[in-house]
Amino acid sequence: KVDVPQLRRVPGQIRAGSYQTEKEKFEIDVIRSLLVSYFDIVRKRMRDLVPKTIMLFVVDQSQKNIQNVLVQELFDPAKADVFLDEPEEVRMRRRDTQALLDLVNKALRELSQ
Repeated sequence: KVDVPQLRRVPGQIRAGSYQTEKEKFEIDVIRSLLVSYFDIVRKRMRDLVPKTIMLFVVDQSQKNIQNVLVQELFDPAKADVFLDEPEEVRMRRRDTQALLDLVNKALRELSQ
């Protein structure tokens, strides 16, 4: 047969300050101080985290909204010509490069004959 340790019966009422030795008073003060410090830390972290969390959700929602607007603008059929149109400077460079390429090809043909 295994001996099961018997615990003392829990009192119906516990009164602060009853039957405390100096060591118990010191331990109570230390625990109270630790609890107060712990809750101060938790309060500070919550004050720091709540605005950060709110900003995260605001920024995330704004990002999604902006992305939706940009995609709608990008795929608007009425604006396709605007997006596909190239600047005049690029058009001129391409035309000059094409003329130079034609000239080089003509020179190669002349040289190969």
